[in-house]
Amino acid sequence: MKEKIACLYTGGTIGMKNSSQGLIPSDDFQETLAEILPAKYELIWRQTELIDSSAISLQDWQNWLLILQELNTLKIKTLIIFHGTDTLAYTANLFSLMNNNFSFNLIFTAAQRSIFYPNSDALLNIKTAFLAAENSLFDNQSVISFGGKIHSAIGASKYSTLSDSGIFCPFIPSFARYIKSEKALKVSNYFLNNKNKFNFNLKNNLTINPEVKIAVFNLIPGFQLDFIADAILNNNFDGIILQSFGNGNMKNHRKLFTAIKNKTENNIPVINISQCPQGEVNNNYAQSAFLQNSGIISGRRVNLELATSLLTLTASNNWTFEEIREFINKFNNLTQI
Repeated sequence: MKEKIACLYTGGTIGMKNSSQGLIPSDDFQETLAEILPAKYELIWRQTELIDSSAISLQDWQNWLLILQELNTLKIKTLIIFHGTDTLAYTANLFSLMNNNFSFNLIFTAAQRSIFYPNSDALLNIKTAFLAAENSLFDNQSVISFGGKIHSAIGASKYSTLSDSGIFCPFIPSFARYIKSEKALKVSNYFLNNKNKFNFNLKNNLTINPEVKIAVFNLIPGFQLDFIADAILNNNFDGIILQSFGNGNMKNHRKLFTAIKNKTENNIPVINISQCPQGEVNNNYAQSAFLQNSGIISGRRVNLELATSLLTLTASNNWTFEEIREFINKFNNLTQI
């Protein structure tokens, strides 16, 4: 009996071809994929309107969610999502938070170079993804196949446009790696010891509201904090992320404090995360003591991709500040294993 694996093709470099204006997604990807895969697989194919992932919107996420909900009525064990690298980490973080809503495990994959190019990294990533799909250890997990490794989808980030290992988790070791000589996956002891901790069992029946407005402000030296404070005060954001320096530090600024407090008192969550790729927000420095009593939420080790996903689902599903903090604390504890 053939192994049934569902596939969702959304576009991205992995299936692109040249055009007069540059690379664009190609409908030939499905046929090419079928040619390179072993005959033991039976693919249940779904395809969205193909996009460059840099053009993604919340409406795309909502449309994809409807596809996942339809696939959830079928008896499948795995869904592999083919995606562009630019926003893969955002999508992977978002849907991994919804893992409890699906009966199948999610495997995301992408490539730095098209499958139609010589020496493409797409072949290795696809091969690794399908091996993970066969492995029962990854049942009920959300993972990313990239660079010949399996990574956690939660906490994932893109750090390079050049390296074949350009997507990874800053705080979470890889779960497995492809061994070329054995044509198999070598699962890490880290994953074997901790695999049951990566499903956070968030609420069922989650939705994505395409009208949600999440704002991100990246602090830089010399930039007018008055501008950020005014933007926070004068716009109807549903959630706000501040990417601060180092361990969550920023200039003591009364107007910014007032803006943050105004939003949090009106049940609009504001999360403070570090702009460092491997950063942690803590209260070690007096510099940011002024933020106390503002209602701001410490993102601890949460990165931008995860914070964006968390606030999108918060606004779409009316999560409380306490539920946000509870998730952040669980994620922070997970990264310190």
